[in-house]
Amino acid sequence: MAIAPVTAPVIRATLRSTPANGHVSFVPQIRKLVFEYCDVRHSSGPVRDYLLKDVEALAKKNPHVEFVVKQRPQRQPVIRGFYMNGRTKEIGLNGFEKNAVSQK
Repeated sequence: MAIAPVTAPVIRATLRSTPANGHVSFVPQIRKLVFEYCDVRHSSGPVRDYLLKDVEALAKKNPHVEFVVKQRPQRQPVIRGFYMNGRTKEIGLNGFEKNAVSQK
């Protein structure tokens, strides 16, 4: 009778790659949008109109994003975006039309 040689078990490594955006799952990068506008300035008119009519639909479509609306007296309207990687982006909306606000 021959005895089989004793061998160590083979342990396989697990795959340790993380999925990238567009592959297995999508990880949204933006976490917060802050709309700042003036209640009396003419340049904030399209932003006020957009906030009254369209921002609620945008918030329902993007539940992963926190939406904040602030008044800034006597200042130009801006949108600030806060991202997962710590980056902040600010877009001035002075002179934009309502449809241009929604595209930004």
